Amino acid sequence: MTSRLIKECGGALIGTSANISGRPSLRTAEEVLRELEGRVDLVVDGGPTSLGRESTVVRVLEDEITVLRDGAISRDDILKTLPETRAC
Repeated sequence: MTSRLIKECGGALIGTSANISGRPSLRTAEEVLRELEGRVDLVVDGGPTSLGRESTVVRVLEDEITVLRDGAISRDDILKTLPETRAC
């Protein structure tokens, strides 16, 4: 479902962490819906997160990748999964 959603959005999907700044990280879709009631268009429920940390934010422009915020997935792990690119 997520891959189809990204494709339908033209190949890019942008979102923020599923919590209000300064509040605890949310772990389930139900928590997100309760906390952000009326503030989000869609919640994709992939089950509860086991990481308990905020997301890693990455900018990809052509062949350049920049990690904007470190989070649950390390920069090295992200770069290992991507095709040959220039990391910043």
